[in-house]
Amino acid sequence: MLDAGPPAVESATNSLAALPFVGRDAELSALVDALDRALAGHGQSVLLIGEPGIGKTRLAERISATARDRQTGVFWGNCYEWEGAPPFWPWAQILRAWMGTQDDAGLRQVLGANASLVAQIVPDVAERLVDLPAVARLEPEARLFRLLAATSAILRNAARRQPVMIVLDDIHWADRPSLQLLHFLTQEIRDVPVLIVATYRNVEVGRDHPAAPILADLAREPNCRRLGLRGLPKPQIARFMALVAGSAQPPSLVDAVTEETAGNPFFVAEVVRLLADEGMLGRTDASESGRLRVPESVREAIHRRLSGLSDACNRVLATASVIGGQFDVGSVGTVAECPTFEVLGAVDEATRAHLLVPTDLPGTFCFGHALVQEGLYQEMPAAERARLHLKVAETLEAKTSDREPPWEELAHHYYQAMPLGHFSRIADCAERAGDAAVTRLAWDSATTQFRRALEALDAGRSTDDARRCELLLALGEAQNRAGSGSGDVPAARDNLWRAFVLARALGHPEGMARAAVAHVGLNIVGAFGGVQQVEMLEESLSALGPGDHPLRVQVLGRLAVDLHNRSNGRSHRAQVLSDDAVAIADRLADPAQRAFALWAHMCARSGPDDLRQRAQDAVGLIAMADQAGDPLFGAWGHLYRLTCFLEVGNLAGAEREMASFAGFGERAHIPYLAQRAAAFHGMIDLVLGRYADAEQRIAKARDLWQSDSPRQHQCQEFVLLRELGRLEELAEDITVPNELHVWRQSAQAHRMCLALDRGQVDVARLDYEGLIATDRMREATTDTWFSVVARLTEAAIAFHDGPHCSDVYDRLRPFADRIGVDGRVAVCYGPMSLYLGQLAAELAQWEDSQVHLNRSLAISERLGLRPFVARSLLALAQLHAKRHRPGDRRTARKLAQRALDEAAAIGMRGLEPSCRDLLASLAPCHDARFGLTARELEVLHLVADGLTDAAIAQRLALSPRTVNSHLTSIYTKLDVSSRRGAAQAADEFGLV
Repeated sequence: MLDAGPPAVESATNSLAALPFVGRDAELSALVDALDRALAGHGQSVLLIGEPGIGKTRLAERISATARDRQTGVFWGNCYEWEGAPPFWPWAQILRAWMGTQDDAGLRQVLGANASLVAQIVPDVAERLVDLPAVARLEPEARLFRLLAATSAILRNAARRQPVMIVLDDIHWADRPSLQLLHFLTQEIRDVPVLIVATYRNVEVGRDHPAAPILADLAREPNCRRLGLRGLPKPQIARFMALVAGSAQPPSLVDAVTEETAGNPFFVAEVVRLLADEGMLGRTDASESGRLRVPESVREAIHRRLSGLSDACNRVLATASVIGGQFDVGSVGTVAECPTFEVLGAVDEATRAHLLVPTDLPGTFCFGHALVQEGLYQEMPAAERARLHLKVAETLEAKTSDREPPWEELAHHYYQAMPLGHFSRIADCAERAGDAAVTRLAWDSATTQFRRALEALDAGRSTDDARRCELLLALGEAQNRAGSGSGDVPAARDNLWRAFVLARALGHPEGMARAAVAHVGLNIVGAFGGVQQVEMLEESLSALGPGDHPLRVQVLGRLAVDLHNRSNGRSHRAQVLSDDAVAIADRLADPAQRAFALWAHMCARSGPDDLRQRAQDAVGLIAMADQAGDPLFGAWGHLYRLTCFLEVGNLAGAEREMASFAGFGERAHIPYLAQRAAAFHGMIDLVLGRYADAEQRIAKARDLWQSDSPRQHQCQEFVLLRELGRLEELAEDITVPNELHVWRQSAQAHRMCLALDRGQVDVARLDYEGLIATDRMREATTDTWFSVVARLTEAAIAFHDGPHCSDVYDRLRPFADRIGVDGRVAVCYGPMSLYLGQLAAELAQWEDSQVHLNRSLAISERLGLRPFVARSLLALAQLHAKRHRPGDRRTARKLAQRALDEAAAIGMRGLEPSCRDLLASLAPCHDARFGLTARELEVLHLVADGLTDAAIAQRLALSPRTVNSHLTSIYTKLDVSSRRGAAQAADEFGLV
């Protein structure tokens, strides 16, 4: 049976090893339940969370033993704090163990075309399967996706033959790709017998930790469970102390140990060991002041443990702590310059002291607990650490002189030895480690390594500017990929600008172009780079010169998008540049370049006028991205198709595209894509009136935004709280960015409406006049046009600005059948016929208004846009109330009541006051001037409803003669001569 267990498992007969299992019955039961569900074919993931030393690993070992008893293959992958571990290191351990169960033919069959990809994680694949083809040239996101899919296929294949359990220990030290793979697999194992258990320290993973967003997403998966471990209660500590001592311990001693350790199993074990060594167990005076010596920190605990060991043992342990969490005897002997027999003696002494435990590999050991290694390493003087790191690096190079060295590990040790010099070697190793990290899509690691290579060049006063330029380019590109939720990465732009300046001085146009294109980052708005970004692109375009070059496609496309954004869509040059980019890409016949060019072409024609062209470009973009294996641009294609579908009222199509976009974002873990997915999900929830879901999505978009720049989704928060009637909860005012941000006018238009809602008329008028002065709504050439026009409609009506109402009406009329969408701020404004109807009513164009508003109501009801059903009903009620034709008053009242009922049904509290106010103004007044009796008012009400005399008589149980008598009296009192005149008077004077 396959069993690749943990590298360090203490003997079950050792009483100290029993500690973490004491008092963990509830947690163990939860893990067994997860195992049962997994074995039934419903794959599960469990996160074991707690502070250092709380017993996470021991609990994982316990459930591993249970899994083995149930004929389940168990695989362990350990994460280490030392930075030399390569990307995907825990998964490499797991895959290597799985490979040990396969012959070469079976291995080749399972891996198939993915063998070369998997070999980038586990080099053993290339050693066993010779003549592997080179990895296909793919964009980073495509390569990552295929790598994740390949690993998933391996796991699912293994699970078909035998149930599988995977343990990932200490994932707070894992690299981002390893965490991405964990999330991906959790989604993929829902229908196979797999249990994944991952442990991490909650104190290590704060809000700013790189792992935080991925772990948060992982915890939201329906087949993932979090188990938090806390300190052991006093009865369990008493049980453990009795187990160690062989008899029950004095209550005062148990109380003291419990209080001083807070139940942390690691500290409990340390204290009890010390008490046992000092003969204090069982003594009633052991807890008296000055007698119970509890370690105040890990460092102190380790120091006191080491003080009882020999000098040779201390020297070996210190050396081992520098090498890493796992080490072999030969390496320790070489680094410590100590004979092998002395190392073995020292290791034996440390093993008896429970500081080291042997692994499954002969001659290889690891620390019994990560806290032990941490304490040893931190206790060592800095100079000694640097000396040992240098020795480790040199030893590692000597051992791998005949093969490719582990660059990440080598770079780590050389960097830690930087105080001793060797700057050139540090730069070489760090650069190679960065390149290796890029190959494995470990952007955080690549960022660290390239930064260190530059640091070493600077420390060594290198004059090699060409190399410095390449490293700056690599660093900036890696920083963009690691990214933030907003796409705003100032550090990347700083480094790319430095690279641009160096490339210009070196006369290197391709370097200039790479820097200029990367300067934009992954945010498709591309506003963060400001004027400098446009200047870099212009200068790069000139330096590249004519010719069909891939970089020319990139520069043309990026420049086209920037010019389009900064000119509010009225840039003929932007369209020409995007056309040129498409033409060159077509001639190059490169799917990746064609995808990029189509993206730029689509962005440069993002207005309502360009709907057909945008839709065609989006379809082409998705197809080209698929051919190029570049899901990033495919994702943008899905997002643009979403807005196209929504604009024409194809809600089902829009939701399909949303699922495609969000699915890629979840798997790729590109922070900016995750932010946009949350914002667009929130947009769809808002327009459908799913306010609870919208609130969660918009909150996630807010949390993912990581920039000092005004937030793109802030308008969503305003719309949500406005519709919920909770504007007082708006955390901050809407901030309008500078003119370089394409959503500037959208933000300004929403700020204007916020001021109107707050009664700040003068403040709102300033924004209103500013928007009109920009001539922003003259041409429908950007995807923010609907946003501005919709909000200007509100303001123009509020200010009773007839001329501008007429102007907006004329501009908007060609889009009467459209749904308004602003993809920049992710807000949908419903049917444009609603705004046309409101404008026509303000202009007293009653018939046109009614046609438009009835169309808005029909569209909203057909698509299930419930907030706009309510708004359309209210607008129709207001139309009838203003028009004052016979029957309008009663019709208005019915429509207003329907609007109120619809708003109340979906929790649209913000609209209810307007409905109630209108209903109150339309309520029957029973004016005493006319002297109508109660019965006459009843008859008049039925007359207004259009009932005949006979029908009125039947309804009120009166004779026809009596009804006729009442009508004669009503005519006299109202001074009318007919039923129609009576109904008209009743409506005019609000009598019914």
